[in-house]
Amino acid sequence: MQLTGAFNEFSWHDLLDLIGDRQLTGWLCIEVCTEGTARRRQYQVWFKEGCLVAGSQSSRRTNGLLWLMQHQGWMSYKIGQKLAQQCPEQKSLGSYLRQQGALDKPQLYQLFNLQITPVLKAISNLEDAQFQLDTTLPLPLEQMTGLSLTAYDAQTLARRSVRQQSMAC
Repeated sequence: MQLTGAFNEFSWHDLLDLIGDRQLTGWLCIEVCTEGTARRRQYQVWFKEGCLVAGSQSSRRTNGLLWLMQHQGWMSYKIGQKLAQQCPEQKSLGSYLRQQGALDKPQLYQLFNLQITPVLKAISNLEDAQFQLDTTLPLPLEQMTGLSLTAYDAQTLARRSVRQQSMAC
């Protein structure tokens, strides 16, 4: 299934409803033009069976799981790459690293939150954006922790983020 559109036709919450209700697996890309420039920001969310499993922002130069681990001081990028090369094909990198003892459970949760939360907050505050949903693309197992967030819980987190920001204004 492929679907393209704009938030003024199909909102972020409508997309999460669709993903959750249909238990979709695939990729969602959301693009927004920065006001006053031709520069575009891009947010990507991957989902599996109706649950969000990874996210990234194009405005960030570093989104990868290995970079996040290095940035947290948990592992050198070089060691992470060596371990990643040994990861079985159909296993998420985070799950494999946990299984190998390179990450513990709290670190895995922290990585997932570092990956997903900023993307959800950013998307929740968008009013005008274009999106592309594609259920034919393979999941990026090398970027996945093995954890997931249901589409319903993602909506709750997104709404809470919007409410907190409006209260701060």
